[in-house]
Amino acid sequence: MAAAGGKLVLFGGHDGAHYLNDTWTWNGSAWSQQNVAGPSKREIAAMATLGDKAVLFGGDDGTSSPPADTLFGGTNGHSQVYDDTWTWNGTSWKQESATGPSVRFSAPMTSL
Repeated sequence: MAAAGGKLVLFGGHDGAHYLNDTWTWNGSAWSQQNVAGPSKREIAAMATLGDKAVLFGGDDGTSSPPADTLFGGTNGHSQVYDDTWTWNGTSWKQESATGPSVRFSAPMTSL
């Protein structure tokens, strides 16, 4: 979750049964689901605010069996882990064409 366009933005996650690629905004009193195209389904992506945009990096789509988050328990899952960067301007997602860190999930990121 990060701030952009005067609202908080929440992307994706896991609802206990499915990985999600939905976008929600919070205006301080209510949530609103945004009907927009954006990143593919994923959880534990890094997100932070940069200027007036939210930046999302990486994440894990949980397609492995067992899921990649069980890697910490010693199993060898094969989820799709991303190295893509997306920005949210308050109304839409844009995939940025930037080279950067290798694939990862559950990485910390902070706002400036």
